Amino acid sequence: MYNIMQSFKKFIAEQRKKGFYLQFVRTKGYDVLRVNRSGDLRWAEVRGKKGYEGHGYDPKDPLHKALDGLGKAVDLGQLTAGDTVTINPRHPHAKNAFATAERIMKS
Repeated sequence: MYNIMQSFKKFIAEQRKKGFYLQFVRTKGYDVLRVNRSGDLRWAEVRGKKGYEGHGYDPKDPLHKALDGLGKAVDLGQLTAGDTVTINPRHPHAKNAFATAERIMKS
């Protein structure tokens, strides 16, 4: 039992190190996805066209590509409502979502 708890604590500590906070901001002319690594004061933004959820979807838009890359590992409903969300590390698409967040932070 002790080994299971130790490995779980190690898993949680690793996820905190590489965790990301995501926030979706709507402005008048465009939308913004703000990505912040946990424990870091810096952030990166991806700006793009409005209308990801509706008729304005553009597969070539950088913001729409980023949201597609996050996939279902992020609660898109809460994200587009303006809440700050994190990537679910246990989701099957989490690996792609973390790679997308890393790519956004490096750009």
